[in-house]
Amino acid sequence: MPLSVEELERQVAALSKRNEQLVTEVMQKSAQISELRDQVGELGFELDSHIMTDGHNRCWVDGNRLHKALGKPCPTPDPKNVSLVEFLIGCANYAPCQFATLTLSEKEMCGKIRTILIEYQAKDLASKT
Repeated sequence: MPLSVEELERQVAALSKRNEQLVTEVMQKSAQISELRDQVGELGFELDSHIMTDGHNRCWVDGNRLHKALGKPCPTPDPKNVSLVEFLIGCANYAPCQFATLTLSEKEMCGKIRTILIEYQAKDLASKT
């Protein structure tokens, strides 16, 4: 049996309402995709900059910049607010990971340097309290 005009109008109204909901959802998803595209572009720029960075700037300076671009807290201190001892401890931690050519004795030396620096830092902090 064919549908009445009223029933067809109700179905058209329901489909129209659903269409509006879907259009809204598509617009929201499109905005999210656009935002993600911008973030990917920014991260690509930061990674390209990182690749072009020379020497030890990759260690602290770039690490902080990359974490900031990701919107995450950086596990290393800000290099502008770090003591020499903290910086050297970071270098002692960083060197064995960065240089694949280090011998076992060089890696052990980094570990010893790190230990000495941490002990120095603890004594220095204790003397200030």
